[in-house]
Amino acid sequence: MYLLGDVSGHRLADRTIENFIWTEENELVKKVVYSFFYSEDWDRGVGIVGGVGVGKTHLLVALYKNRMWRSVYQGRPVPAWLSFQEFVSEARKDRDFVKGLVSEFGIIFVDDVWCAGMGWEEKNLLRELVLYCYDKGKVLCYTSNFSVREWEVDERVKDRIEEMCVEVELKGSSFRKVIGAIK
Repeated sequence: MYLLGDVSGHRLADRTIENFIWTEENELVKKVVYSFFYSEDWDRGVGIVGGVGVGKTHLLVALYKNRMWRSVYQGRPVPAWLSFQEFVSEARKDRDFVKGLVSEFGIIFVDDVWCAGMGWEEKNLLRELVLYCYDKGKVLCYTSNFSVREWEVDERVKDRIEEMCVEVELKGSSFRKVIGAIK
């Protein structure tokens, strides 16, 4: 999990909203992301979905750093950042991890939620996270290759996420392929 000073060590620490390459097809996403970026407080989270390599994590990192800055300098809720893989790993080690995470942090950022072929354990942990966030009024932000409507979880979870988050689809080609072709 990345906390206050840890984000500087993340492989995407240099990602900002200003150095994201926006395309015409993502104008709506740009408006949504900038509205979150400049909002003092969030009453809802954001879900950024789209294909592999289109920049979902880049934008989520930029939003996380914005919230981190606001927590330090403006006394806003402290956010937590973790990958879904890390979330599952921690929850397997400590049965109270999900409850503690939601209790301790005001905003929870989870990267790469939902993978094809997820097992019942991962689905139950995701369900637990969503329901705890919903019940405690916490903000949940995520990236995924799939829209929440495509997740194989019960309708209650999908309905709660749709109420808690604005989901936007980031379109385009993989930046990794473009960068690889340039090198």
